[in-house]
Amino acid sequence: MARDPDRIAVICGKLARLWTKYPDMRFFQMIEEIHGGVCDNVNQDPFHIEDGLVLKTIQTLLTNGIGECKVSIKVAELATKIEETKKP
Repeated sequence: MARDPDRIAVICGKLARLWTKYPDMRFFQMIEEIHGGVCDNVNQDPFHIEDGLVLKTIQTLLTNGIGECKVSIKVAELATKIEETKKP
């Protein structure tokens, strides 16, 4: 069974939309968020995850948002950066 090469542009386009919505996230933070939405177990190997499920997860994140826990992480990271600038 050959995979549809058009899926690449579709997935990358949706990923770009999601990442643009959360520009403060680093690339692998975004990938981990998608991985966490696809897998019940975060330690699950993503190697065998089908692209359709990835696309569905990205669409769900676009629709529902990433969540308050990510906002808390961003605030904590910002606070850390501010404290680091205060050090002599």
